[in-house]
Amino acid sequence: MSLLLVTVGGAVGALLRYYMERWSVHRFGERIPWGTALANLLGATFIGLLAGWLMTHPASRDLYLFLGTGLCGALTTFGGFMGQVENRWRHADTRSLAVSYVVLVTGVGLALVVAAKAIGQLVA
Repeated sequence: MSLLLVTVGGAVGALLRYYMERWSVHRFGERIPWGTALANLLGATFIGLLAGWLMTHPASRDLYLFLGTGLCGALTTFGGFMGQVENRWRHADTRSLAVSYVVLVTGVGLALVVAAKAIGQLVA
């Protein structure tokens, strides 16, 4: 049962990520990978909310496997993020963009996890 929950959650997360990427390229172009940033920041917010809520509402392991491991695991991606950063770092004219992107996404991502976890605890 655990494998099925992770698989289905992962499929949902992967599809969300795919459509965020497509939408962002269509909307903003390819210079800045906004789809990956959006997916990672949304995932950070959601995992923070889930963690905060679970602190006061112990839920089944199955819920965490589906939402945390499956959905958020497939939605967010460190490998894709780092690949996009390296691609911009390789070219001298986009190195500052690479650094700015790392600082923005990791800084905002951490802030979102902290804030969402606190909100999750308050709502619970």
